[in-house]
Amino acid sequence: INIVILISSIIILTEQLFTRLFERHFKDKNLEEVKTGLFLFLIKVAVYTVGIIVILSYLGIEILPIITTLGIGGLLIGLALKDTFSNIFSGIYILTEKNIKIGDFIELENGKRGYVININWRATTIRTLTNDLIIIPNEKLAQSVAYNYSEPVKETRMIIELHVSYNTDIEKLEAVVLEETYKFASEDQRLLLDPQI
Repeated sequence: INIVILISSIIILTEQLFTRLFERHFKDKNLEEVKTGLFLFLIKVAVYTVGIIVILSYLGIEILPIITTLGIGGLLIGLALKDTFSNIFSGIYILTEKNIKIGDFIELENGKRGYVININWRATTIRTLTNDLIIIPNEKLAQSVAYNYSEPVKETRMIIELHVSYNTDIEKLEAVVLEETYKFASEDQRLLLDPQI
């Protein structure tokens, strides 16, 4: 029993070590905004699976029949959870391809636009310009046509129609629009908008 406890402790320490290494890797690559738990979830599953196999092997339990049974059961579970697994692998595809990343401004096929704020194991969350959240399954996002306005450069242009009277003072209108835009712009964007520069 003491050996089993020791092996379990080593498994837990190994899982925490890999988790910390990946978190540090994200930080070193300036990917702190990656709030997805997908990679960490897969690491935990892999480490604990290997750990359980080691413990069963140490206890003298035949692993082959268990693996065979798990294989059949896994097939049935896989069929039942087909959509879930599709979302998981689609999430991995989205993250590894990096065509869509957290922080990107994208437009979906249905015309909805917003910033990607999270990609997890099941779905991608998008915050629209009106601060609404769109939660789209990873499988649908991977299969759909999406416009990424943040690539290849972050700066983008948007056409916004303003309906004004024919008697409107154009110079005053331009000043008001620039002032309101300046409020919501980032520091780099403000340098471009500042008429004094």
